[in-house]
Amino acid sequence: MRKILFVSLSLLSVAFGIRAQTNDLPLVGQWRDHLPYNEAVQVVETENKIFCATRYALFSYHKNDHNIEKLSRVHGLTEASISAIAYAEQTGYLIVAYENANIDLIKDYRITNIPEIKNKTNLLNKVIHNITIHDNIAYFACGFGIVEYDLSRLEFGDTFFLGEAGTQAPIFDVDLDDNSIYAATNTGVLMADASNPNLVNFNNWSLMPGLPSAKYSAVEYFADRLFVILDSENQNEDRLLYLEEGEWKEQWPDFNTEFYSLNALNGYLNIARKSWTTTLNDGLYSAFNVRVDNPVHVLYSKNNILYVADSEDGLVRFESDDDVGEIILPAGPATLTAFDLEYHAGAIYAVAGGYNQQYTQTYTPADLSRFYNGAWTSDRTDSLRDLIRITGGPNDVDHIYTASWGYGVIEFQDMMPVDQYTSANSPIESAIPESNVFHRTQGMVFDDEKNLWITVTGTSVENSLVVKTPDDEWYAYDLRGAMEGAAYAGDIIITPSGHKWITLPRGNGLFVFDDNGTLAEISDDQYRHFDLTDDKDQQLSNDVYSIAQDHDNNIWIGTANGPVVYYNPNNVFEEEGFYGTQILIPQNDTSNFASILLENQIVTSIEIDGANRKWFGTRGSGAFLIAEDGREEIMRFSAENSPLPSNNVIDIAIHEETGEIFFATDKGIFSYRGVATQGNDVFSDVYAFPNPVRPGYQGDIIITGLIENTNVKITDISGNLAYETTSLGGQAQWDGRTFSGKRVQTGVYLIFCSTPDGSQTHVAKLLFIN
Repeated sequence: MRKILFVSLSLLSVAFGIRAQTNDLPLVGQWRDHLPYNEAVQVVETENKIFCATRYALFSYHKNDHNIEKLSRVHGLTEASISAIAYAEQTGYLIVAYENANIDLIKDYRITNIPEIKNKTNLLNKVIHNITIHDNIAYFACGFGIVEYDLSRLEFGDTFFLGEAGTQAPIFDVDLDDNSIYAATNTGVLMADASNPNLVNFNNWSLMPGLPSAKYSAVEYFADRLFVILDSENQNEDRLLYLEEGEWKEQWPDFNTEFYSLNALNGYLNIARKSWTTTLNDGLYSAFNVRVDNPVHVLYSKNNILYVADSEDGLVRFESDDDVGEIILPAGPATLTAFDLEYHAGAIYAVAGGYNQQYTQTYTPADLSRFYNGAWTSDRTDSLRDLIRITGGPNDVDHIYTASWGYGVIEFQDMMPVDQYTSANSPIESAIPESNVFHRTQGMVFDDEKNLWITVTGTSVENSLVVKTPDDEWYAYDLRGAMEGAAYAGDIIITPSGHKWITLPRGNGLFVFDDNGTLAEISDDQYRHFDLTDDKDQQLSNDVYSIAQDHDNNIWIGTANGPVVYYNPNNVFEEEGFYGTQILIPQNDTSNFASILLENQIVTSIEIDGANRKWFGTRGSGAFLIAEDGREEIMRFSAENSPLPSNNVIDIAIHEETGEIFFATDKGIFSYRGVATQGNDVFSDVYAFPNPVRPGYQGDIIITGLIENTNVKITDISGNLAYETTSLGGQAQWDGRTFSGKRVQTGVYLIFCSTPDGSQTHVAKLLFIN
């Protein structure tokens, strides 16, 4: 069995404190990524480290102390989709190229962005396939040609367009020897005199004779020979050719395989091919030959260790040919994207299934991931697909249920499936009558009696709502007539009055159902299907994407035109005209005009934090934190102003105890440590961190373990008031300064906590050292 070095890393830990934060939490206001680092694309060696590029970020492995460090947008990378990396030994620059042709230079933990290629408007195919370093010049093999960059002067040189008549054409790899420069193209291998000052003229380039007209994906000069990979259109028919003394020869002509990369380094030629890597010496004899599942790039290091970039296992380290290999990998979820995030019992769960815009299956493998106590664990069930929703079993972190778009409801215990509910053993019907497949479920929620309510979708489905009791009894409700032709039942929440609010996707508005506490008796059931309208009876957006209930029991609906609020949800069956409200934001001028909150924004997700503030995820505009009443934008996170890799936010979940907000985007999961947590019923384990506050600390001091809306007064030991605030849910923050903005002096400070009505109080201490 292969050894795995699987390390969970924090972004930052608390620098000081008698009372340490648990689980290596980032400080309030800081970010961390939750990316899968297993999809490796390339590996390079520096003096002390091995850097592995994955599709979404980098990580490094220290060759001596074996530490692993992550490097993503959280740490300053400009983009999130890496296509190639290279290391310039003479200048010490690590070069990171992205799929959109943006480039970062990294040296001594400083990142310099050079976006000139990305910003060019006249380039047709802006992607960087490979990077070659020669005499301090970086040659970028791009989708349109070759670009030079001088690493000594930090400036661009020439651009070579090598298509027919000097047009743009893709270059897949570049290499040089003492006299010539070579380029791998779609039609052959081009060569030119490297000393020619006019290489921008395509007439000074020529196809190398003796090679078939074909796509060549790699070119590498090694041991007085030129090696090329002929990338065949037919599977397993690639060829590794080399030019020796004017004659083209084939390495391993009897092999039926695929070749992925060539890399000449440290006196060896490293070859990644299907299921194997081979390292050749200058006599073309194998110095290292190991079986690897999915190798895409390989290097034989200066200390005679083989490192392989594996497209599924990350970085794999081999000490000898018979070594089973050690997987080196930062911890992360199973896949890049999550269709649903859910907080449950101290953990964040993620599933990666889904459906497309036509609401049909994507057949995504059933990946379930859990972030608990600072570490990710994952499980894949190959017999299942398209998990789309998660809900937690009451009071058990290890017990959850997932809804799937085709496979019914799956029950998990300890991250492993233990039961599946379909038409074979429950009232959950197939979308195709009398079929054993396509059991499409979505909304799930437990009520106070621990009954599990589930929505079921399909044009032929009779029972759009089913419920499972703790005793495994099932009840089903035929709502076809009540839903007035809406075939798609979406997400579901339950109000304190027991009303089940259900979203109806595809422009069908909302549905509310009340069983009146009698699951078996349908004669007292109430239901209502309604379009979203305002108090002027004007139609609002009926395209509903998300739903949430805040601490005041108001219902917030995410639509294709911003959020709509229902302030009187208990009256849904009593008022003939049941209206929603769009929040109006006054403009900061004298016009008396107001704009609709998140107007024209598709609100994909709504989460309520511990201070009753609203987090909105949107399709195309990032995430917004809005004040409790919805009338003030507190923060906005986008790809332009934060580490979020994309403005398409699929879902949001909030860790109730820590206040960490998790954002699922189409380019990965990232989290931000907020200050608001869920308030306690009593003052419980109240403390401040960091404590003591050491000299030089510039962050906020957090007081946690509070009741919602706690009044917090901070005084010196003599009782002089230094600061006063109100907690955001269960936490309060203080910047260490007085009301006048002056940093407090060294000493012991008392933190007086009291509920709004004064019925509960608590006192904590904090040592402040300047």
